[in-house]
Amino acid sequence: MDKLIHLLDGDAKTYYDKRKNNITLLNINYIGFLYLNGKGVDKDSHKAKIFFELAYQEKYDLAIYNLGWIYEHGEGVHRCYQKAREYYEEAYKFGYDRSLVRLINLYKTTDLKYEEQYAIKYFIRIKHSEKLKDIYGYNDKEIKLLIEKRKLEKRMNKLKKQNKKLKEEIVNLKKIEVTPGGPI
Repeated sequence: MDKLIHLLDGDAKTYYDKRKNNITLLNINYIGFLYLNGKGVDKDSHKAKIFFELAYQEKYDLAIYNLGWIYEHGEGVHRCYQKAREYYEEAYKFGYDRSLVRLINLYKTTDLKYEEQYAIKYFIRIKHSEKLKDIYGYNDKEIKLLIEKRKLEKRMNKLKKQNKKLKEEIVNLKKIEVTPGGPI
């Protein structure tokens, strides 16, 4: 953080000066928020991203969410819905539930709606399959079938791995020579 102090101005500098002995991830994220929204400082998406990324390095969920928001809206970066999705998924993983709302919006209103299989796997994995109703219009029966299909796919992959191991064992057993009357 000390290396970034020179970037601060206006209310961001005042905010930092009041807390410099006890700076937290929330404070760092808030400085990014000030720059993103031009609150007491000139709006500067680049500076906002720098402070969000600083808090992101410590896996601060709100900063991760804010990075998703920047990419979703193209604030100082090239708009990238896939990158926004990655940040929102990570923020949700670290406990920021509001990310789920943004993810649903991405799937409903952007090109991500064409990545239905990915969405199905993701929402089933995080145990929010009911969101598929809202995004794709699935009914309860269809969602139940999708969940069952996902379980079968996982089981099939597990069996494929076991089958591969068994084939390797058979190949190894065929290499062993057994001599009649020899040691076993």
